[in-house]
Amino acid sequence: DLRMPGMNGLETLKQIKERYPHVRVIIVTAIETQNELDEALRLGADNYITKPLSLEYLENDVHAKLSQITHQIPSQ
Repeated sequence: DLRMPGMNGLETLKQIKERYPHVRVIIVTAIETQNELDEALRLGADNYITKPLSLEYLENDVHAKLSQITHQIPSQ
């Protein structure tokens, strides 16, 4: 989420991507501004979903991200 106590969501996203650049991140928030959307995508978010959200949409997005990851793993 973007508004959290302590560290905001964009700062959290930035730190996650610095430490684990290949981790997929989906921002889910009630805040919908173009500036925050643009910043989240610039920082590496894979998607930006606003609340109230469709659980079906979220589930489909997570499955799509997992599918992308499994197709990128080289077979041994």
